[in-house]
Amino acid sequence: MGTTTECDSISVLEKEHDYREEQFDFIQSNIRRFCLQYGAGLIYTSVKEEKNLDLLYKYLVHKIYDFQFTTPALVVEKDAVFIPSGWDNEKKIGILHENFTTVRPEDPFEDFITMPPVRKLVHDKEINAEDEQVFLMKQQSMLAKQPATPTRGATESPGRQSSASPRPAGRAGQPTSTSSSPMAAVKKPDPNMKAGAASEGVLANFFNSLLSKKTGSPGSPGSPGSPGAGAVGSGVQGSAKKTGQKPGLTDVQAELDRMTRKQDSMVSANNIPPPTENEA
Repeated sequence: MGTTTECDSISVLEKEHDYREEQFDFIQSNIRRFCLQYGAGLIYTSVKEEKNLDLLYKYLVHKIYDFQFTTPALVVEKDAVFIPSGWDNEKKIGILHENFTTVRPEDPFEDFITMPPVRKLVHDKEINAEDEQVFLMKQQSMLAKQPATPTRGATESPGRQSSASPRPAGRAGQPTSTSSSPMAAVKKPDPNMKAGAASEGVLANFFNSLLSKKTGSPGSPGSPGSPGAGAVGSGVQGSAKKTGQKPGLTDVQAELDRMTRKQDSMVSANNIPPPTENEA
């Protein structure tokens, strides 16, 4: 049994190479005569168009396992020929010869059927990439020619920047709390710290701020217009006025000792247990 594959190429030969019925009949005649010499069958098949595949399977099963097979020979369609083994003969093949006009059945196959020209693969022109540094230099020159884009900060108006002032101006004649009161520079005590340690830290920062400023300067604790001075600042200020001297380390230390004794007395008073019913 013989098979001819890719019978879907018949349509391509008709469109691209101008094959006619006579040429297809001549091809079929030569194949059938070749199969007849060996007693083989002939089936045109096409996997692409799924043509005669089921027929080929049934015919194989019939020849191998002797299954029943009732499909007759098919010679009408030139791309779906089926000739079972033992069916063909020279007389049946001669029917094809009746349509020959420009060729004889005994002519050599290669003289009448020429091989179609093989398409040469068109190779694209090889493109070589330019050097990396050359490419970067070209990009740099292009960027240099472009005008510089103004930044966002430069385009903002001055009015917009002035409107974003963090603090409004204070009333005329009074210094702001930030510049006048030294208490503003004192850090808030950490709530996780003990009360004694927090108060000592506040006092230390407060007296350091007093020592770092000149007495009599605007916003200092010694100036009469300072609104941020507390009770301790008042005592130091009074002593400075009486003596006419700057508050030194001795006055600060004395005031600190007085504050410490006051806190100790307050703590001891808080630790006194409440009176019982009998004592009352």
